[in-house]
Amino acid sequence: MDIETKHFIQVDEKWKHLYADDVHDIEEHDFAAYLEGEKDLVIDPREHNDWKWCPFDEAIGLLKWKENIEALKQVKSYLSSNSI
Repeated sequence: MDIETKHFIQVDEKWKHLYADDVHDIEEHDFAAYLEGEKDLVIDPREHNDWKWCPFDEAIGLLKWKENIEALKQVKSYLSSNSI
């Protein structure tokens, strides 16, 4: 599900060596997927170091950037108003 939002995250100093000198921000597109039941997921270790299933309120508390928090709130709103 494309929640039709995107935002930019500033490249942290510790990651600058991974990008060209003129890259200061990364464009991030938000999306969600619906899965029935709990599944074991595979993540790209170059981008992520962990994941877990958790309730909405816990997930909100784990997020760092306000844009990600807003995206997750949009997903919750969508799920509350649409039957899947």
